[in-house]
Amino acid sequence: MASDHRRVVASAAVASPRRDLADLRDLAIEPSVERAVAAVRGFLGMDVAYATKFVDGQQQFRVLRGEGDSFGMEEGLAVPLEHTYCQRV
Repeated sequence: MASDHRRVVASAAVASPRRDLADLRDLAIEPSVERAVAAVRGFLGMDVAYATKFVDGQQQFRVLRGEGDSFGMEEGLAVPLEHTYCQRV
C-alpha cells in the first residue's frame, strides 16, 4: 500500500523578511503545494526546498524550488527509500 507523506526540507541561507511576507500572503490567497514549498524556502532562507511522496518503496520529488541541481535533485526524481535520509532517522 503506497502512502502519501510529504516532507519539506532545505539548507540554510539568509532571506528577505519583506519577500517572506509576500510569499506567505500569496500562499494564503491561493494555497497549493507549489506555493507552500516556495514560501517555506523563502521564509526559512533555504537553498532548496521540496515536497516528496513515498510510493512503492521510493521517494519521489514532486515539487522542488531552488538550487536542486547543486544537490543532485530535480522534480520527478525517484530514489529508493533505502538511499534516503528519511530511512536513516
